[in-house]
Amino acid sequence: MDIKDALKSFMHVRLESHTKDVDEDIKSYIEHRLVSDQRLQSLQSSLKEDIKQSLRAKSAGMFRLVQCTLDCISTLRTVKSIRSALQQLPEGLGETYRNILVRVPKNDMGLVRKILLWLSFSVLPLTLEELHAAIAIEQGSDGTDEDSFLGSTQDILSMCGSLITVSDEGYVQLAHMSVKDHLLSEDIQQGPASASAFALNAISGRRELALDCFAYLSFHDFHSGPCQTAEAFARRLASHPFLRHASTAWTYYLRGTDPSAQLDDKILGFFSPQNREAFMSWIQVLNADSNFKWDLYPRHATALCYAASFGLLHVVNHLIEHGADLDAPGSRFGGTALHGAVFRYHTPVSEALLKAGANPNRADFDKVTPLHTASAQGHIESIKLLLAHGASKEARDRGGEAPVDWAIKSDQKESQGLFRIQGFLDLLFT
Repeated sequence: MDIKDALKSFMHVRLESHTKDVDEDIKSYIEHRLVSDQRLQSLQSSLKEDIKQSLRAKSAGMFRLVQCTLDCISTLRTVKSIRSALQQLPEGLGETYRNILVRVPKNDMGLVRKILLWLSFSVLPLTLEELHAAIAIEQGSDGTDEDSFLGSTQDILSMCGSLITVSDEGYVQLAHMSVKDHLLSEDIQQGPASASAFALNAISGRRELALDCFAYLSFHDFHSGPCQTAEAFARRLASHPFLRHASTAWTYYLRGTDPSAQLDDKILGFFSPQNREAFMSWIQVLNADSNFKWDLYPRHATALCYAASFGLLHVVNHLIEHGADLDAPGSRFGGTALHGAVFRYHTPVSEALLKAGANPNRADFDKVTPLHTASAQGHIESIKLLLAHGASKEARDRGGEAPVDWAIKSDQKESQGLFRIQGFLDLLFT
């Protein structure tokens, strides 16, 4: 269907008909800033009037351009410099952002780029404290170097100016989506070197974040293994404010990038038997969604189970080649690597495990088999794969239910059509 035809029934609004309203809003915003901003309110009335007229003439309906320009003007110290800035107002947001980046002091460029990188690609909201710790991470370091930290978390805001802001909930974020668009654009790459140094790429950017997460999780402090008390766990989180983020988010950054030898080496090293204590420290944080659940992590966790659960096929193959126990319970509820792969829909991982000899009928602590899991989720591909490798349709969980019972219960709960249930019945009993 044509997009225009699909949208015919919706109300149409012509943006140009609202230009006057936008201009009035911009006028009100400028007047408010000139009165409320301590650095602008003391300016002479004639200069304020020039600012109003110049910005309204150049704004073209863009609030962000006006906001950034006023932020810039508020930092200028003399009337002469302000009038000079008014005579050289940027033509659009691209030039506005480029001007901001060009003014970043050379010594701050690396940190500002790292701040913008984290805020552009972070999969979780970041507090100032978390971001403060993240930008201090150094590859190859076995711990936090206090000398690498900014003097204050507030320095983050002052260094980035109009490019970032703090939400009402206390999270740092880019001031507008157009900031990220500019950092990813060809425009910034073709600009002056002092601006192009901030250019970002989504693939390499996420790889950089994944590497930083691994560097953090590999700190020497975590090689002592999981904390043994709630107090010790709380102290660990307090002294390592980026630990929860690094523990939770690195797999998401990994999915958004492409393979690299450096990253592969880091991952294989992290899941190696020699790194068991640091691995278990990660497992503890990963399973504790609050400080009160510090001891819920599975002491029997296996690298193979978690690698399979996160779909890390090359790690799974590596562990298989090095003799990992394919059927060992590894999750909190005793699930095997095959349980994890099936639960997360990682079919290539399931295939690798089954081909290597994983038992499709090995149950978890509640006697749930991978086929129970696949049936409840309605993942036909996994069901076919498991049945082809000898999974039992008659396996019973602790409550006496077979995989088909899980399929039916799941369909009833989700109010899905009977034809889908019938599809399971045909598949499971054919």
